Amino acid sequence: MNEHGVQQKLTQYEEQQKETPMFVVMLRYMDKVLSLLEFIRATRDGILPLHLSSMESLCKDFFVYNRLKYAQMVPLYLAEMYSLKESDPDIWTEFNQGQFCVKKSQVPFCSIGVDHALEHVNRSMKVKGGLSGITQKPAALLRFFLTAPELARLSEEVMQMAGMSSSQRTNQAADILTSQCRSPSFRD
Repeated sequence: MNEHGVQQKLTQYEEQQKETPMFVVMLRYMDKVLSLLEFIRATRDGILPLHLSSMESLCKDFFVYNRLKYAQMVPLYLAEMYSLKESDPDIWTEFNQGQFCVKKSQVPFCSIGVDHALEHVNRSMKVKGGLSGITQKPAALLRFFLTAPELARLSEEVMQMAGMSSSQRTNQAADILTSQCRSPSFRD
């Protein structure tokens, strides 16, 4: 049976089962999981068309599950992203090459969203003082957010000088994982 035949059989089965409540629930659940997996893959691999289409399918769920901030902001985000094609073709080209997400190492499938990368910077500044205790003081908070990216960069440079860069640690972890996958005990 070829791919087209399998698709026809699945469509026929869905038509037969569309009155069964449990089947309908499970089919919807599978659609939601597929949308989430597509979004994760789009972000990790830097695939803009998949990112935008998966975001469109998730947008409906933000309304359904009463996530009002996402429901309000995601349609605006999508409209602005699609308008980049005409308003700023250079940025659109860069985004299509995967530059809409942050890649902190050369390990494949490890890109993260920009908001997630900013959380990493914030986290690096929270340890040993950082943000703790200044969130109630607007002037201190402003100073922190103006200096935090530079402090994080300097921290990374010092770690590299000491031979402990985060990209090196990531590559070592990937090497360990690869060697574990090749070992006979892992396959048993």
